[in-house]
Amino acid sequence: MTEKTDISFRENTKLWLDKKKPNWLPQLWAEGVAISSSCVNEKPLTHDGYDWFGVHWTFDPAAPGGGAPAVTPRKPLGTDITKWKEEIKFPGLNTLDWKADGEAKKKAHAPSKMSIVRNSGGPFERFWQLYSTETALVSMVEEPEACFELLSAIADFKIEMYKKIFQYYGPIDIVWQADDWGHQTSGFFSESLYKELIYPNIKRIVDFVKGEGVYYVQHSCGNNSIYAKYMVEMGVNGWEAQANANDILGMAKTYGTDLLIVTNGVNLSEKGDATEEEALVAVRAFIDKYGPTATVTGSIMMPRPDLQEKCLQEYREYSKKILAIH
Repeated sequence: MTEKTDISFRENTKLWLDKKKPNWLPQLWAEGVAISSSCVNEKPLTHDGYDWFGVHWTFDPAAPGGGAPAVTPRKPLGTDITKWKEEIKFPGLNTLDWKADGEAKKKAHAPSKMSIVRNSGGPFERFWQLYSTETALVSMVEEPEACFELLSAIADFKIEMYKKIFQYYGPIDIVWQADDWGHQTSGFFSESLYKELIYPNIKRIVDFVKGEGVYYVQHSCGNNSIYAKYMVEMGVNGWEAQANANDILGMAKTYGTDLLIVTNGVNLSEKGDATEEEALVAVRAFIDKYGPTATVTGSIMMPRPDLQEKCLQEYREYSKKILAIH
């Protein structure tokens, strides 16, 4: 993406994350650099296989977005949460060659762009991947102490993983951590259960990341508006929220700059005959709706590179005009 702006992509994104009005609504991924580690194996992304905990995944090429992996229906690694220390073996982080991989991956850094690490397998996601969704949810009610111990162990593991990433792949500007907490109409947990089991373990990760001078964005699919106030309490910089499951405008009005939102923007990626005119109209419509908040931005996905570039430029220029009058 060509950078022809009065300030750099990095400077503009930083303004937004620092709760200041940006020059334009940032496109964090398109205007940033993704830094990935080959040592991290939360799940195989493009093929069938095992992750680093030993969970087997099956790749579905028909899934939206060009395909996606899902946990293979089979006997879970764990069956009794009270015996998790016997049933679950954590990967040995110190056995991996972080240094060599980091030296290769650090070449992707660009001074004018934010470096972003995206990671899945947050505490709850990893819990259900090991035990199944049903077992995880039932156990959180029936065996909360054992669940808290496992969730804490997973949070500890994530923190140690981020220490390696910051040490060998840095400087890192943003950690984008995925942990889905809900379905289409509501969250998975009551507020009290969330506050007891999920909140303290996510907060420890957030505290560590931000303590290293790195921004923290929480990806969490589902209708998770019930947990938004807790994300604010945790100090989460932004929430990647599912647009068709949440009242994004309502969230923006309620929380303002306390909880910046990245959401589904304009996706015409599967519409091969999309014209430039309809694509640009869709981009402007999104900005007309969310731009005045200055706290909501959305992704752009087009079927052709040339159209993607034009839409990203329009997103930047049109949002600049909208922000200037609000």
